[in-house]
Amino acid sequence: AFLSMWVGFLLVVHSAWTAFECTAHGYILDNLGGSSLARAGIVGITVHLLSAIPVVLLPVVGIVEKRLPEVPHLLVRSCMVAAITGVAYLIPSFTQVLSVIGACTENLLVIVLPIWMYHNTFGRLPGAKGVLQVGLDALLCIISFTVLCITVGSVVLRLW
Repeated sequence: AFLSMWVGFLLVVHSAWTAFECTAHGYILDNLGGSSLARAGIVGITVHLLSAIPVVLLPVVGIVEKRLPEVPHLLVRSCMVAAITGVAYLIPSFTQVLSVIGACTENLLVIVLPIWMYHNTFGRLPGAKGVLQVGLDALLCIISFTVLCITVGSVVLRLW
């Protein structure tokens, strides 16, 4: 099942690259123009960010609030959001920074971590099936590492 998912992923990536090559905008909604679909996407992204940012920032804010117990919580959280927003606006090519982060983490999250979690949860199959399973998993990890190097390299080259 994992191999079929990986093949499906490669087919989608290949068809997208064949269709757009490097002409796609970094901000994906720019590719849709000013359509109502683009506006709906902006609303969806805004709702997602408004609900996800507090969840992502909660551990960091907790650490800062423990170190600064005399500062009101609302002030700490507001300053944290303002600082992150300021960094995002000050970096001139923020979409490329996000591309590098995505290129570095996508293979890990989609290919390597599920294999590692499966082996930690269920262990290795006995006999020849186990050897085949480990061999296929190792092959997927090698291929994903190769894809990681290529994607990070291409993003970094585009930055220069």
